[in-house]
Amino acid sequence: TEEMVKAGKAYMEQKAKEDLDEEELNEFKEVPLPAMCKAEDIKKGIPEFWMECLENNPAMEGLMAVQDWDRPILKHLTNITCETDDDGFTLSFHFSENEFFTNKVLTKTTLLETSPGSGDEPSLAGFKCATIEWKDPSKNVMFKTKTVKKKKTRTQEQVPQESIFSFFTEIEDFEEDGMAIEMHMEVAGLLKDHIIPRAVESYCGEMFNDDDDDEEDEEDEDDDEDSEDAPPAKGKKGKKAGGDDKPKEECKQQ
Repeated sequence: TEEMVKAGKAYMEQKAKEDLDEEELNEFKEVPLPAMCKAEDIKKGIPEFWMECLENNPAMEGLMAVQDWDRPILKHLTNITCETDDDGFTLSFHFSENEFFTNKVLTKTTLLETSPGSGDEPSLAGFKCATIEWKDPSKNVMFKTKTVKKKKTRTQEQVPQESIFSFFTEIEDFEEDGMAIEMHMEVAGLLKDHIIPRAVESYCGEMFNDDDDDEEDEEDEDDDEDSEDAPPAKGKKGKKAGGDDKPKEECKQQ
């Protein structure tokens, strides 16, 4: 609805302002997000939301970046979902009607198995991909036309090019092509564990990984060590030094 679109845009503006300095923040009039407008409503209300999620996510950019020729197709991407079972997990990219392919949904299944002696840690067993049904070979963005000169003649050839849709291609030599396997596994894990459950942050281009938590833990340890070396601070009787400040609550995505 129109209200959702406005609320979603207001929320994104608010997120974008978080990096401004204090003076600039004072000039920004905060627009509250309606309580009824949940994260799922934001996703539905903002045009090209999922394309922006993939394009703005820093980790995705380093693995399988969205290319200029991918964007016209990704504008039709309406949702990304994930389903898990005992054999692994399946990622589904949902598309509206478009001029590029006939598929309504493109799926990629990551198959996992637990080998004897490996404990409970599963290992990669393989991938299963949907076949993209291109409406015309010229619509296939994974290839580009290149003019090749042979002797005195020039011919047109189709040569591979980078595309996010290569995620939906089969890995021909599963035992030998280790780099491709690792990249596909990382992209699948990134989508499952971060982009889908934290889509709004991804839309805003925010980086999220376990390293941030590790750095915070290291800082806490350093603070603890410093406090042990320093003399105890004097505080009021019955209260710990530092007053009665309450710990801040973490912001939760609505």
